[in-house]
Amino acid sequence: MFELKIVKKKEKLEEYESALFEAGASSVSISEAEDDNIAIIALFFESDAAYRILDKLNTAGTVIPLLSDYSDRWLDYIDVEDIGDGLTVCKIDENSPSAGVLEKKHGMRGARCVIGIDARGTFGIGIHPTSRICVGMIRDVLEYVCPQKSSCADIGSGSGVLSIYAAKLGFGEVVACDISADACLMTEKNSLYNSCRVKVVNCGIKQFNAGPFDVVVANIPVSLIEISVNELERRVRSGGYLLLSGFGIKWKDYVSSLFSEKFVPLVFNECDDWGGYILKKEP
Repeated sequence: MFELKIVKKKEKLEEYESALFEAGASSVSISEAEDDNIAIIALFFESDAAYRILDKLNTAGTVIPLLSDYSDRWLDYIDVEDIGDGLTVCKIDENSPSAGVLEKKHGMRGARCVIGIDARGTFGIGIHPTSRICVGMIRDVLEYVCPQKSSCADIGSGSGVLSIYAAKLGFGEVVACDISADACLMTEKNSLYNSCRVKVVNCGIKQFNAGPFDVVVANIPVSLIEISVNELERRVRSGGYLLLSGFGIKWKDYVSSLFSEKFVPLVFNECDDWGGYILKKEP
């Protein structure tokens, strides 16, 4: 894992944030710096990717290696989490028991399904507020679709927790898409562990040409949402649903306006200052 730090004035903030995610950054954080500057810190799994984006942006920055287990330390504090909306997620690794054993052990926690997730080296075991919002929206969209006859795409799938949840709920076709090869490998591993059929595609949003789908889930930053409106719109069939999260509630009206030409907002959910929409594509 490598940390890339760029210190810049505020006026190009969204441009840099979007470019970093497009280049494969696993996370991007922004904070105040000296002299009214902004410090942008992005984490990359490969140093080459960090240096390439510096060249592309024609800007200065520092790239430093982090401890090999940096991105996995948070997993030391996670074991079993009740996400809500019928889902319990358990942390797993190569020494974990079978999925059947986990279900028997944790199945009485009020959850409809129990999922084992190995999130090492990628993002997401389902506990982030935006992930919780998406879990709820996947459950809520069942009011509008029959899962067995419907298809679902998870764009920016990370560890695959949302894809696997959709498969557990019975969607006839589930496709997970992520720009990170490591995330795709982990999604495949987690899908196999949970005995779920999930097709995994390693590419960015602009290169994702599958579908269109009845339901598309996109838990991605607002900077990536705003440059991917056309791609997201094309991936949703006429009359289908876009489940969108990854943005703070201050962006609620702006995000809705980006899709106002072809989508109607049905539901807006909030969790800890984060938001999520269920949008219906007009026939």
